[in-house]
Amino acid sequence: AGRIFYRRELAQAVNILMDASERISENCLDFQVEQPVKQNELGQLCQSFEDMRSALYHNNQEMWRMLEERKRLNAAFSHDMRTPITVLKGYTDLLEKYVPDGKVSEEKLMEILGMMDGQISRLEAYTQKMSSLHKLEDLTPGCSAVAWSDFVNNCRGISSMLAGALQVCFSQYSDQEWVQMDAELVLEVYENLVSNAVRYARRRLEISLVAKGEMLRITVSDDGRGFSEEALRRAA
Repeated sequence: AGRIFYRRELAQAVNILMDASERISENCLDFQVEQPVKQNELGQLCQSFEDMRSALYHNNQEMWRMLEERKRLNAAFSHDMRTPITVLKGYTDLLEKYVPDGKVSEEKLMEILGMMDGQISRLEAYTQKMSSLHKLEDLTPGCSAVAWSDFVNNCRGISSMLAGALQVCFSQYSDQEWVQMDAELVLEVYENLVSNAVRYARRRLEISLVAKGEMLRITVSDDGRGFSEEALRRAA
């Protein structure tokens, strides 16, 4: 009688629970706990196992998504930090090379130190902004009034430092003395554009900054070989 009772009332549910326990212990959650024919206490336990498996599965998916977002954020942060550090290193090398021999005037020295201070302030603001993010989509531009002349001088300094021996043709125009922008984010984009152009340019870069009304257009061109047909097809 005991064997018949076990076979009819318990065996199916026990086997289902043992199989589910084994899969979950192996961290395999991409399955569904089978429900026994009879919905008695063991049937309810099987349903509880299914609810637990589903919760673990969705929690693992959310954790994986958060890890991927953190990887994207770290990659973007390290990429955007590379260029300002290169600029600061360039200024440092310049000072180490020419200051000991007295080849840098006091006015030029103060100008370079001011540019370095501006880069450091940008790094501090950018680091603070990125440290509070959980994903890139949370990055919100914080617009403020920026003097056009200061913005242009920053862009000139960055391009001259990154371009090295390349010839730089720089032009700018604005119909206003002050522009509304998130200067740190815009300069990050500018640095990326110039860095990419420097990698492929042969002898020359052309840089144009134009601010009209509420629009800012930054154009960076180089005399490199350009995109291949294959690269253009895969650009998106």
